[in-house]
Amino acid sequence: MKKFLFTIFVCFLVVFESLYAQDILQIQALNKQAMELLQNKKLDQAIEISKKNFELSVNFPEEHLKNMLILAKAYRGKGDASNSLKYYLQILKIDEDLKDDRSILDTDAEIGTLYQESGVHKKALVYLNNAYKQSTANNNDKKTLLKQIALSQRQLKQYARALSSYEELLNLCQHSASLDLQNTLYAVRNMVEVQKDLGKYEKAMEINRRVIEIARQMKDSTSLAVALNNGGFLGKYLGKNPEALQDFREAFDIEQKLKLPEKDRMVTLVNIGIIYQNLKDYENSVAFLLQALKMIEKEGNNKTIASTNNLIATVYLSMQDYSLAENYNQKAISLANNDFEVLESANFTASQIARRTGNFRQALTAYEKYAAYGDSILKQRDLQREAELEAQINLEQTEKEVKLLMVDKEIKALAVEKYQLQAEKKEQEVQLLKKQNDLEIAGLRQKELDKERVLQDLLLKQQQNQAEVREQEISGLQKDKHIQELALQQGELQKKEGLQKIELLNTQKASLEQAQKYQEELRKQDAVKQRFTYLVAASLSLLLIFMIFAYRRNQKQAKLLAVQKDKIELANTALLQTQEEILAQSEHLKQANEEILAKNDSLEDQKRIIEHKNKNITDSINYAKRIQTAMLPSDESILEALPESFVFFRPRDVVSGDCYWFAEKHHICIIAAVDCTGHGVPGAFMSMIANDLLNLIVHDKEVHRPDLILNQLHKLVRKALKQGETNSKDGMDVTISTYHKNTKIVECAGAMNPIIYIQNNELHTLKADKMPIGGEQKEMERIFTNHEVSVAEPTTFYLFTDGFQDQFGGAENRKYMIKNFRELLFEIYQKPMEEQHDILENTIKNWMGKKHQIDDILVIGFRAN
Repeated sequence: MKKFLFTIFVCFLVVFESLYAQDILQIQALNKQAMELLQNKKLDQAIEISKKNFELSVNFPEEHLKNMLILAKAYRGKGDASNSLKYYLQILKIDEDLKDDRSILDTDAEIGTLYQESGVHKKALVYLNNAYKQSTANNNDKKTLLKQIALSQRQLKQYARALSSYEELLNLCQHSASLDLQNTLYAVRNMVEVQKDLGKYEKAMEINRRVIEIARQMKDSTSLAVALNNGGFLGKYLGKNPEALQDFREAFDIEQKLKLPEKDRMVTLVNIGIIYQNLKDYENSVAFLLQALKMIEKEGNNKTIASTNNLIATVYLSMQDYSLAENYNQKAISLANNDFEVLESANFTASQIARRTGNFRQALTAYEKYAAYGDSILKQRDLQREAELEAQINLEQTEKEVKLLMVDKEIKALAVEKYQLQAEKKEQEVQLLKKQNDLEIAGLRQKELDKERVLQDLLLKQQQNQAEVREQEISGLQKDKHIQELALQQGELQKKEGLQKIELLNTQKASLEQAQKYQEELRKQDAVKQRFTYLVAASLSLLLIFMIFAYRRNQKQAKLLAVQKDKIELANTALLQTQEEILAQSEHLKQANEEILAKNDSLEDQKRIIEHKNKNITDSINYAKRIQTAMLPSDESILEALPESFVFFRPRDVVSGDCYWFAEKHHICIIAAVDCTGHGVPGAFMSMIANDLLNLIVHDKEVHRPDLILNQLHKLVRKALKQGETNSKDGMDVTISTYHKNTKIVECAGAMNPIIYIQNNELHTLKADKMPIGGEQKEMERIFTNHEVSVAEPTTFYLFTDGFQDQFGGAENRKYMIKNFRELLFEIYQKPMEEQHDILENTIKNWMGKKHQIDDILVIGFRAN
């Protein structure tokens, strides 16, 4: 029977192993097929096979992991970030459970790349930084990750951090076993791009020279051509046209030798044409642009063809050949195919041509189209930002859902584990009971053995007792013999006692004689005692006489005491009266205390009412703060238009009388710093009025010149506050800057507050008109001064209210002063804008120490290139 059962068990094992082997082979084959499809970019087929294989591979962890990785990569390849993220997060959870550091690094890096590709750079940095922390020993991993980290930092405009990442990459390259020129070139080339992002074109050109040197050292002609093109662009921007032309010509010669595709060479030709245009060598400019146009037309890209035609039109416009200018411009417009950027530029050129030829109506129409396309571009950017934001929200929602599902799975797994533990516990309890039962049986057996041992011990003791009885009988006979011997000895002792009694009688007789002598001596002693008694009686008589004398003296003292007692009773009576008066006063005080307690209760009620009102007021002010914050322009909108800018805003109270305002219209950026009368709630009301009126003036009335904006604002504030009819003197101090990106001009105007700008390492102050916005007006019309500043060179502007320089602090508790403020701005103006913001914040914080902030503080900085 046993042999039969064993045979069945072995057969079962053989069948099971055979089925297991078939399953694993099938799963491996499907994974291999899906991987081949993935590598051949047949993503839908790879997903279809992997989904079929997903459930089959659940019981085979290694193959299941491969299956999920294929799905994650396939969905990522299709651009389906949400589904890709689902599988990547599950893979990451398994890696973390297995504590597989290498796999965690790879998965973190892939998730970071997925977020990066989706434009969600903040999330990308979280995972990429996690991966970088894991890559402690492998320099190649570190280099790859630093490239990605720096890319996301640039996208988030974290330029200082991006530079730091590239410098760390350079450091790794220099300390590699062999000099890593390829990554060195990458790092330095991207440092040039960051400096361009920061507007530091001189610094960018300096670093780009290093890029050219490295490319020459590597004998990498392609990289050298790119670096020379970059150098040409920087030279063009900085107005160094001869140097730019030299770089572009050398780049083009290299591209010709390398026989690069025409689409790459035509870009260099266009740049050469633009440089010749800047040098006013229009014939060469047209020649190179026409050569580029032939190459572009072969490519068939209508947008690039249209843009090049428009460039040629601008050159002919400069040559005053209006016929050819109009011809090429019309080609540009017809080929633009609803590309708003090309149409915007082409219509601006059209308006210039029409204006030069005296066709002002056509010029106006073209300019209106130019403005409309500019608005459309802004709308497109807004839609793009909304789409990116939606993608970000979807990805973050997916991550949350996946993590919740994984948590739910963990909870279920824990429940199963708990059930298994309970079953194991019950099994252990059964085993324990069995052991206890076995122990009890063993105990009973032991007791029986103990009983047998006891019976044997009793028998032995009984035999021992019998032997002892026999021994006692023998010793009894010996004792009888001994007793007889003792009786003989006792007779001899009695004879001796008789002799002793005789001797005792003789002794008693002698003692009696001595007693008689003693009694005689006692009689003599009694006579002495009697004489002593008489002496004591005489002494007592004398004592009695003395006591009588003492009694009489005590009687006299008693009379004196009685008198003193009367006096004491009188004093007690007076004390009782005083006590009654004190009790009466105590009752009065008690009543007064009750009145005070009642008043305290009333005050407590009033305190509660005041606290309730104060809470309502505080809640209202906090709500007002949210409204005021929502009213202010977002940092994103300002940075979108002015990448190199910051706003340092520190209200004194919850809400502020200072505010800032921003708008971008037709390539014109308008920014204002406003200091309203008062602080807190009154100031906040004024700031709301300022915001609404500036929107009305700029957006509805289309007034863009700073002095005219101030003029309109003054009139509208006086009208809104009815200052012609009332004694209201409320108003505001305002500075406004308008940056014309196309013409490279910044216009400024100030009411009470000046504007500082720094150009070519020199600080300039644009004085404000000593007239506020609103308030009392004695002159017929309030006219403000308009200042123009050319920003062909990089120029940094600062708009501010008076809060910073008027703040008390320092060791002597004095004002910071405008002089120190100007010096501080001059020290920091070349630093990245983000860093300038932090320096201003730390400076005023350290200056104030523990002192109270006396006014709202606002400083706006932007760099115009």
